Amino acid sequence: MQNYVTVRRLNRLKTAILNRPKIVKHFNMNYFAIEDFGASKGTDFCGTAACALGTAGFTPYFRKLGLKSHPKHNCVEYVAPNGQRLSGFNAGAAFFGIEYYESYHLFAPGPYGIPAYTITPQMVAERVDELIASYQIPTRNP
Repeated sequence: MQNYVTVRRLNRLKTAILNRPKIVKHFNMNYFAIEDFGASKGTDFCGTAACALGTAGFTPYFRKLGLKSHPKHNCVEYVAPNGQRLSGFNAGAAFFGIEYYESYHLFAPGPYGIPAYTITPQMVAERVDELIASYQIPTRNP
């Protein structure tokens, strides 16, 4: 994928996680996307929880391009233009045009080094900015 597409999609990702779709009630890097967040812990239903990649999968722009969250199954899937189906960090890598290790570093909670529930959208946005910087095409001086 060309760098400008990667950068454009990463910028839209940043916007999506900082301005979550209404369906995503809780930002939680432990889950790609899960319904009835809290119900498994014996608490009242309190809405859908999603991580950064899961949040992207609920965003209409990304859904039209084949990236979709499935909260009944706690997964994110990307159906590529050639019909190939990818899930999880592989879906993130293919969709955003980044390497698998970059997808893992951005979307998995472990690389942040703090409990997943304490990771904020702003922290992920900072990583997105770092990744965008690495994909920027340098301009030549005439």
